[in-house]
Amino acid sequence: MNTTGLGAEHPEEPTDMAARVIDAHGVEWAMSGRGCWFASRGQIDCCTWAELTARGPLEVRS
Repeated sequence: MNTTGLGAEHPEEPTDMAARVIDAHGVEWAMSGRGCWFASRGQIDCCTWAELTARGPLEVRS
């Protein structure tokens, strides 16, 4: 498993559809098509990679 730790302020957007991203608030995000990320806590939130990186440091898991 590749991970980019929370110290990485702006990691590159994953291209693997199975990748998961954890934001600084502990919310897990999953890719749904290139350029759209959905929160996995039952929220309907969808955001771009730029909006997601603006939330703070990210941990990328693939």
